[in-house]
Amino acid sequence: MHLNYDICNAYIKNQIIKWIFRKAMVMGLFNKLFKKNKETDNKKIKDKNNNQDIISNDLFRLKTFVKEYNNLLSQDKFLSRSEFKNLIEDYLELFNKYNAIDNVNEYISNHKIDRILLNSFLEKYNDFNNDYVLIHNHNEKFIESHLK
Repeated sequence: MHLNYDICNAYIKNQIIKWIFRKAMVMGLFNKLFKKNKETDNKKIKDKNNNQDIISNDLFRLKTFVKEYNNLLSQDKFLSRSEFKNLIEDYLELFNKYNAIDNVNEYISNHKIDRILLNSFLEKYNDFNNDYVLIHNHNEKFIESHLK
């Protein structure tokens, strides 16, 4: 009887060890999967935060450009190219970025950008590429008003 008891104990211990080993393997697999998901989630959160920072910076720059451009055109003087040359150079990269977007409406809705602000920026910056029509109009009005 004592021999059967030892065999039974050994068998039970063996089964418990197998069960623990299987659980450990399954848990190890789950840990690897969840660890990977946490890393992926953290990367997604960092990417989202970084993207929001970029958009916030872009919005600030869009507003700044429009404000500087409007201030320039509100001056009662003849505007030479040297006066708006910095605007052209400082905002070229931003213009290229937004001008290259295929579906502007989708981009605006996905990134919560003010449509009017973006359109105003593109229109005003595009004036530099279209022979400075708005600036020429400003200069013509200036000349007309001072010749009278």
